[in-house]
Amino acid sequence: MLTASDITLPGLYWYFDPIGAPAAVVEIAGETRNDLEVRWHGRDDADALQDLAGGFVGPIQPPAA
Repeated sequence: MLTASDITLPGLYWYFDPIGAPAAVVEIAGETRNDLEVRWHGRDDADALQDLAGGFVGPIQPPAA
């Protein structure tokens, strides 16, 4: 499992909340390591990657079209 500080590449990741909420697929996007943000499905806002305390698995491949 990766922490926010381990992630250097944008892409789709599984996010596991530290309080035990169901896992969610999130998009990590940004141009440089310092501006990576987490975009949540169904929400218009994003969180700074370094602000999240949960774990990540990925990057994962999007499903085939």
